[in-house]
Amino acid sequence: MLLIVYVDEVLIAGDSEEDIKAVKNFLHRQYTIKDLGVAKYFLRIEIARSTAGMYLSQRKYALDIVKDLGLEGANPVATPLQADLQSYAPDSPLLTDLEAYRKLVRRLLYLNFAIPDLIYVVHTLSQFMQHPTYHWDVTVHVAKYLKGASSHGLLYSTALDISLTTYCNADWAKCKDLYIPLVGPIPLLCDNESAMYMVENPVFQERSYDSFCFLLLSKMHFLPTIAS
Repeated sequence: MLLIVYVDEVLIAGDSEEDIKAVKNFLHRQYTIKDLGVAKYFLRIEIARSTAGMYLSQRKYALDIVKDLGLEGANPVATPLQADLQSYAPDSPLLTDLEAYRKLVRRLLYLNFAIPDLIYVVHTLSQFMQHPTYHWDVTVHVAKYLKGASSHGLLYSTALDISLTTYCNADWAKCKDLYIPLVGPIPLLCDNESAMYMVENPVFQERSYDSFCFLLLSKMHFLPTIAS
């Protein structure tokens, strides 16, 4: 059973209709609630159901952003970010309307739920909330992408098992904003066996964490010098 409450909106989810009905009756006796039936819209998330599964999208919310920017007549773009865009531009003038930029980025952050394509570009833009320069033009480009991708969403299929597939193609060597000097590939360290021990033994967990931090810092050459 899952109960989500936001101000005066409540969403109940669970495997048993009888349990959901019991919770509704209890809440109604305590607070006199209004039952709106099967959820179709909650916190600007549209919920559609069919025999194929459940589809979550934020189409109306995305189009509202496009409308507020006056881009209803603009041509949509195919990607959320321009190719080979370098966000580091120290000589660019500071954006005059900082609040408009911050408000737009905050609205775009909420779209990451249903449109994962925006995660990288929006989180990059959020790093310049205090000192945005030409980044406003990038946010406008994102809004143009939303015009053609507003119907994108997440399908929870009834026919397939839910599995997580990840892909990473990060080019940190070109990222001048983070100032990360790289001369080669980054090794990934993993110890699954010790992870199982850490779950069962808190003492082992603390010691393993200290050992891992020491190993990680030594690999990154960040160990402090201790004076004798």
